[in-house]
Amino acid sequence: MPFIPDEMRKCVVYLGYRMADGSERLAGISIFLARPVSPDRPGQSFVYIVTARHVLDSIRDKGLDIVLVRANMKPGTSPPMIWAETKLSDWIPHKDKSVDIAVFKVKIWSPNFDHIVFPLDSCDLSAFHESEKISIGEEVFIIGLFRSHYGKTKNIPIVRIGNIAAVP
Repeated sequence: MPFIPDEMRKCVVYLGYRMADGSERLAGISIFLARPVSPDRPGQSFVYIVTARHVLDSIRDKGLDIVLVRANMKPGTSPPMIWAETKLSDWIPHKDKSVDIAVFKVKIWSPNFDHIVFPLDSCDLSAFHESEKISIGEEVFIIGLFRSHYGKTKNIPIVRIGNIAAVP
């Protein structure tokens, strides 16, 4: 079984929307990722929130144009969790509609967020090269939202472990 650092859950925020009565609803999850600006500028990164395109599509289908980002705040901060507003039009979906991904360049970061940013340059993406395909049986983990136990005053992402069962 793979070891999953608890910090991975701190990369996750929830996305949602506001109902006409002012109440918030959850729509899905997203993750903070950082992409280095360039090799000659170490320590400088662009920070993005990345989600599945279908999460944003479900918000758009409700006739809404605001995407809420539900973020945990550091312990002792009041409130312990906030809903930050982003414009749906600021989210950039992949050009290929069959690719279920969209990104938002972070403009809402607070030093009081109890989140970390996952650095993409720490990933070994060589397994995605044609010569080293990911195959059936490989272990994977997914951090997600368990709709009936999401956390009332802060996000509580869950971790699921499995393996790749089929490859098209």
